Amino acid sequence: EASPLAPAARTHYGQVLYSAGRMGEAEVQLREALRLMDEQGAERDGMRFAAASNLGRALKNLGRPEEAEKIFVGLLASGDEWVIHHSLAGTYQALGKKDLAEAEYRAGLRRKPGFVPALCDLGLLLAQTRRLDEAESLYRAALRFAPGSPRASYNLALALLDRGKSAEGIEILEKLHRDFPENALPARALIVAYAATGRGEAARRLGKDWPPEKLQADSYLPYSLEEKPGLMAPLYLQD
Repeated sequence: EASPLAPAARTHYGQVLYSAGRMGEAEVQLREALRLMDEQGAERDGMRFAAASNLGRALKNLGRPEEAEKIFVGLLASGDEWVIHHSLAGTYQALGKKDLAEAEYRAGLRRKPGFVPALCDLGLLLAQTRRLDEAESLYRAALRFAPGSPRASYNLALALLDRGKSAEGIEILEKLHRDFPENALPARALIVAYAATGRGEAARRLGKDWPPEKLQADSYLPYSLEEKPGLMAPLYLQD
């Protein structure tokens, strides 16, 4: 309110709105920040990069991946930033462009090999096309970078079950269920795994606590133990 023509104020406000999950309001502020930068002849610096990348991510979260794709492709044209490769990969995945998504995940990992969300998300993409050996390798790499990662552990358990390594997969899921007793993902996977391995009584016992309507609830497992569940953090301006 005090500085309505200040791009930095709009950019930071847009970031705060994004963090609060208020994507529509974030879009308005970030678009206005970029308009002011153009109007004032601002250079292509970290502020413009932060505003544009967060706008792209807000649009993807608003279910408008085509618009997000244009922004991310434009950002990559002016710099090989690993975080944009990752954002573009997720956008391509939302658009069903799996080959392009894989290429972007790999491009981002070449720049930042230990980025756990990319390792987990690429692994899941490969697992969906039955490339289970590669997927398992990526999940184990994620766990080396982030020991105890709930998301990597869950993805690894599913890959192990798909590969017939039932005992190891179930062991991981049981630990996740103990650590996240209110989360539907480990419970749902355990019920299926118990039933598939002849442990019907265990499946029935767990099913009593998890009726179908409860199992279908939206659930989220963080990429690291330190992560607060929710949206991927926005990019903030650096010194």
